[in-house]
Amino acid sequence: MAFGDVVSSDVVGYAGAALRGGNQAAGVGGCFINVDGSELTLGDLTAVGYDTTEGYADFEIQAKQLNGFGVGGTTYYWIDITVDEETYKGWYNDEASVDYNDLELLPGEGLWVYSPSTAISIQSAGAVPKTSIAVALRGGNQAKMVSNPMPSTLTLGDIAISGYNKEDGYADFEIQAKKLNGFGVGGTTYYWLDVTVDEETYYGWYNDEASEDYNDVEVAAGEGLWIYSPSTAYSVVFPSPLAE
Repeated sequence: MAFGDVVSSDVVGYAGAALRGGNQAAGVGGCFINVDGSELTLGDLTAVGYDTTEGYADFEIQAKQLNGFGVGGTTYYWIDITVDEETYKGWYNDEASVDYNDLELLPGEGLWVYSPSTAISIQSAGAVPKTSIAVALRGGNQAKMVSNPMPSTLTLGDIAISGYNKEDGYADFEIQAKKLNGFGVGGTTYYWLDVTVDEETYYGWYNDEASEDYNDVEVAAGEGLWIYSPSTAYSVVFPSPLAE
């Protein structure tokens, strides 16, 4: 599965996050902030890759916000149709009777999106954030779907955890990140560490013995991460490509 970096200017542009297809899901999110400073909404995320002259009425592109246990609530269906001179384009319920396009999304908040085809992607547009974006985690060892909100590929080593005492470091192995497969099952677990042992410093993402360094693992524009946290005091921080 591929994710696209920004394909316009480095300040204002658009980016696409490709979906998996086969009615599998992927964690994705928006990659920009709105130029006018307004809140990001579900309607700012657009499904592309189908024949727009024919529209889209199959109700097979579906998005959910997962709770801390990986269970989705309301399902948002992408449609692009005109019925009786009434146009529906965006995210609705399965009868197109409830419009979800104004649902607010926090920067860096990820969605769990199902797609019937790898030809479909989720596109966002706007201004590149000029500062880092911090996403609060849930705590209670629940997880949260976050996504790279920058229109460029980051590595895990670029993505930091904040909220603990830096002088004490962090060596509890309780902050964990995964990339979920299309069925919601995680593969490799990346553990956040900030500790010095025998004059060796470990800062970033490792395995549970700190013997494998995962800081070079790429997280593409819009790509989701499923992150567990023991406390709501912690946030995951994504750096801006424009920060000096």
